[in-house]
Amino acid sequence: MEPQRSTEAKLGDGVHRFLDEYFKLSDIRERTTEYVNMFTEDAAFILDSQPCKGTAEIAAAMEALWATISWRKHTIRDASPYGNNNPDQVEIHGSVDLGLLDGQTKTLVFSSRGHLTPVESEWGYKWDSYQVFIDLAALA
Repeated sequence: MEPQRSTEAKLGDGVHRFLDEYFKLSDIRERTTEYVNMFTEDAAFILDSQPCKGTAEIAAAMEALWATISWRKHTIRDASPYGNNNPDQVEIHGSVDLGLLDGQTKTLVFSSRGHLTPVESEWGYKWDSYQVFIDLAALA
């Protein structure tokens, strides 16, 4: 599930590797702790219209989301810089397939954007801010 690499995109290979791992982890319920570790301790995170501040709140939001679904799978259509072509500011477009607890499957389209901070870690970056534009009300 590697993001499509537009010829105009100026994201480095390290950012693409981070994004690949980020979305892989986000799709595995049992790896929520590793997923949350891809954010700085004080990261700002907004999912739909639900703001979170810090990794404890992000973890709680992810646990609440997982309580409503049995599985999910992201497909990334494009990942590129936004703003002044700053490679640390990333814009992502894609979709997520979700298995609901009642057996239904839904596909939601999303866009997201965030700012990456270079850090000494396995993936070289962490989100210090990340916002996902998605209509979670469609799951009801």
